[in-house]
Amino acid sequence: MAVIKRGLKWLTGRGSGSVNSSVPVPGRKEDKPSPQYRPVIPGAELMATAGRQKQIRMLRENSPLSGQVISAWWITPLEQLAERVQDVPACWEGAYSEPGGFIDLSLEVAVRSVRLTRGMMLPPGATPEAQSEQAPGWVCAVYWAALFHHLDWLAGVEGGMENGRVWYPGLSAPAVPWRIRPRTGDAATGFNAMYIASNLLPASGVLWLQRWPALAQALFTYLSGAKAQSGILHSIISDARASCGPDVSGTPVVLAPPVPAPVPEESRTESPRLSGDDSNLLSSKDNIPVAPAPITSAETHYDASQTAGVPAAVPAPPALISAFGSSEEDTGDKSGEALEGEDDQISTAALLSVLDRVTSGNPADSAGQQPTEEIAGESDLPVQSGEVKAAGHGELFFGWLKQSINNGTLSVNEQGSAIHIMASFVFVISPDCFYRYISAADDPELNKNIIQRGFEELNIHYERNGKGLYHYHKYETPDRKGRYTKVSGYMIPSGILFSEVKCPESSTWLSPRT
Repeated sequence: MAVIKRGLKWLTGRGSGSVNSSVPVPGRKEDKPSPQYRPVIPGAELMATAGRQKQIRMLRENSPLSGQVISAWWITPLEQLAERVQDVPACWEGAYSEPGGFIDLSLEVAVRSVRLTRGMMLPPGATPEAQSEQAPGWVCAVYWAALFHHLDWLAGVEGGMENGRVWYPGLSAPAVPWRIRPRTGDAATGFNAMYIASNLLPASGVLWLQRWPALAQALFTYLSGAKAQSGILHSIISDARASCGPDVSGTPVVLAPPVPAPVPEESRTESPRLSGDDSNLLSSKDNIPVAPAPITSAETHYDASQTAGVPAAVPAPPALISAFGSSEEDTGDKSGEALEGEDDQISTAALLSVLDRVTSGNPADSAGQQPTEEIAGESDLPVQSGEVKAAGHGELFFGWLKQSINNGTLSVNEQGSAIHIMASFVFVISPDCFYRYISAADDPELNKNIIQRGFEELNIHYERNGKGLYHYHKYETPDRKGRYTKVSGYMIPSGILFSEVKCPESSTWLSPRT
């Protein structure tokens, strides 16, 4: 009878025994929570699964920081977040609705965002020296924003503990076994998410980030709930989130006013050194599925200067087409999982052969050239809402690209350039060039995916089987030795873009991937 009463007290959460169930007592390991409750698991143990450890390894491989900094500024907040949310899902149904889905989604978006950022030149428009100096800061800001991007969803979760007390997921770790359900009534505001993030951010890291005020402000703006106002930071995380699958928010996000998040007063860790690890390598190819959305834009068309002397269908050299028909398995990229592997890699030998022939003045015989064969791809998909407007955005982008190259606004063949010359082709780095366009337009409503879709629909770049990305190594020195970054982009005939100035010689910073 005593056992039955004790079980009833557990189920109702009204146990008032002489022993406080919120305090662990030696010798009670055999006690198990009621089936209605889930056990409390330390954050480090939650992160010890094989899948999550694999993601953490990918973070370390793609971070420019030292191992000590990664542990203090990245892994510690991750474990603290895991301990505060336990096995809470990221939604009530669908993807990431299983136990632990919240941490799985947060970690996945963080990894994808970091990998995307490492292949970009940030901030757009800055000098190569400034971009190099700010690179660690951008990677950190993107990681923190991505890790905490889904915190506002916790406002709609109501938690309870086995001892009858309320538990607020994210605000604190539960003391005893817990359970959750959807919150009824009015949910808390977006300030809850900002408060949670401010308590998890490493104080020493936040102080270090203040050396770049604009970057720190963008991070605080994002965490405050005004995500769209954080500019490129929001674009990067949105792209990473979109690549994880359908939106799982489930409930509308309550946006808070764009005020800076408070900086924690107490530092949980010493400020470790920022150097010691070699910069890791990352491909920046961007193959995130596009979710079309209607956007209003002015009607635009090519003018005569843009199309003069350009054939309606640009014929691709057969050897260049054959380079797209082969694939390369990049065994040197430790983090080359299926994360960004939708595009076939280009055969290095074939691409080198093409570029060697063009550079030496012996291109493939043009007598038998045929326009690139159109095979079912994105251009053959049924037109959906918003896709008609995408073409207008693509033309605006192309007009800006051509004008910026000819007036010198965009540098060419420099270490930090988004434009490089490879033989008689213009290599446009993606997604860097699209983000530079968005930055120059100063319009936070612009969507990189729609702009990129519109550009691809112009059909002015070489492509094969619906895939038009080339992949190169960009070195830190012009002798093409030492450290490099993997970059991807589009190949465009130089005559289309260089109509007012002479096309420069080939870039000394790039070489095909080997």
